[in-house]
Amino acid sequence: MNDCAPNRRPPLRRFLGQQVPRLYDRVVEVLRTRHYGRRTEEAYRHLIRRFRG
Repeated sequence: MNDCAPNRRPPLRRFLGQQVPRLYDRVVEVLRTRHYGRRTEEAYRHLIRRFRG
């Protein structure tokens, strides 16, 4: 029996020996995959910086 949630997304591209991508890198990959605008990406980057540190 498969215990995975039916709507679960696959993990981001990663190979053995690679580090887990940082939050910013993960967000950028998703935004670019979904064709968000450059200014939206900048706003998300600013928010990540503001609230993470």
